[in-house]
Amino acid sequence: MTTFGGRNMRFGRVLGAVLVWVPVAALVVTRALWQVAPTRVPAHWQGPGVADSFQSSTWVLWMAIWPAIACGAIAIAVLVFVGNDASRWASASGFGVLALIAAAISLQWVVEVLTAAQGAIPGDYRLGQPSLIYFAAVAWGGVTFLLALVGGRGSLRPVASDGKSAARARLGRNFWQHFGNT
Repeated sequence: MTTFGGRNMRFGRVLGAVLVWVPVAALVVTRALWQVAPTRVPAHWQGPGVADSFQSSTWVLWMAIWPAIACGAIAIAVLVFVGNDASRWASASGFGVLALIAAAISLQWVVEVLTAAQGAIPGDYRLGQPSLIYFAAVAWGGVTFLLALVGGRGSLRPVASDGKSAARARLGRNFWQHFGNT
């Protein structure tokens, strides 16, 4: 049972680590497909939501990619160096949080470019609807958590010679060993 259980736990962890890298890949593809990105984008907003600082679009892109890559590297390190003794819940939670952070960081460039593009009045870059895209990061973290959790479940169980699962066969054997000699 530990062989199959270990393999399934490993599958859930591999799935979690792969899903942490998806936002980085999505950001790279989005930038490659984006025809014309503004040269400068709002990078900081005051309390009322009005932009007061601007950065180069390329700078913001790199500042979004590197931390997201760091999240992916941490996920790979956890996958490689943390043993299978880590609980399913702990592994899934860790990968879910890493995916949420990677997605939120990766969406930063998209939000800033869309904010710059939506400015109907030149110079009026209010924080608005594009910032709602950050909810996708929360959803992505949740999806990663659930898939890593479910992927780690023992769905492949060794089967005893009579067709019962090994856990069920062991339970029956223990029952009869304990109560059978009365």
